[in-house]
Amino acid sequence: MKNDDILVSVEIITYDHEKFLAKALYSVLMQEVDFKYEIIVGEDCSTDNTRQILLEYKEKYPDKFRLLLHEQNVGMRKNAEAVSALSAESNSKYIAVLEGDDYWIDPQKLQIQIDAMEEYPDCYISFHAAEMRYGEDDHGEVVGRHSEGNRLFSTSEVILGGGGFSPSTSVIYRRDLVATLPDFYYEVPAGDYFLQMLGSLHGGFLYIDRVMSVYRQGIEGSWNSFMKDRRKRERFAEGSLKGLNDINLFLDEKYDDEIRQRIANLDYEMAIFYLNGGLYKEFKTNMEKAYDADTLDSKAFLIDHKLRHLPRALLFLRALKKHLGK
Repeated sequence: MKNDDILVSVEIITYDHEKFLAKALYSVLMQEVDFKYEIIVGEDCSTDNTRQILLEYKEKYPDKFRLLLHEQNVGMRKNAEAVSALSAESNSKYIAVLEGDDYWIDPQKLQIQIDAMEEYPDCYISFHAAEMRYGEDDHGEVVGRHSEGNRLFSTSEVILGGGGFSPSTSVIYRRDLVATLPDFYYEVPAGDYFLQMLGSLHGGFLYIDRVMSVYRQGIEGSWNSFMKDRRKRERFAEGSLKGLNDINLFLDEKYDDEIRQRIANLDYEMAIFYLNGGLYKEFKTNMEKAYDADTLDSKAFLIDHKLRHLPRALLFLRALKKHLGK
């Protein structure tokens, strides 16, 4: 059922976030805004008290929450798609995204970001800097800060920036963007990066120079822990590679150099993953692929490629560099 009064739909996906969910929900409820927003939560059949927490919030704020409670676990991507489908019933102009273990730290986050986007009517997507914290730490490092002051980033910059260019917990996009997504988007293993690339085609990717959210790492079941599993990592790389080739064709190879560089970076990331796991044959194979595809003559690629036959020596040098960097 459409509600023409709602300007922003806040979409949250959650699974086994009992320790963190209340903080995430409160961070949305504390927003100081002059417009109406709703909170749509997809709960993926958690094994802890996540669902009970949601039901308590729904009872307390019945007009603010809409809940999607799955009867069986459907996975992160399908949960997000189901939430988006439910959100589509609203007539909101903007969609803000958040996961149940992350949270916003600025009570003016929504107001500031929406006001900024309203100033750029051709812009479909925006983000801001965030703080990355590990586990339950109460402080962390700032990520996603790319400029002193607000600015628009081009599609080329977004592609080269990769999936970590903008913290997912900071992104707001126009609902119109969803209506124009190509079919291949729904097949990529993680849609955030591709959404940012496609969104930037409409007036650029608007950056707001203010730290307004927290992105957690090191949580069981988080993206960071997911990527430590070899088979999952390989499937992710394979799906991402296909997605990059698909978007290259979709964009008529207008950004061919940038996309080929991202493919090189993807091979390089897999090479280092194999190196750290002691899988030296796989490391050499991916390192050679990354070096051959590199379009920027990256120094790291050159050095690691030269040492690809000496993986233990390379591991020692990388450990030494990390130690000296401290």
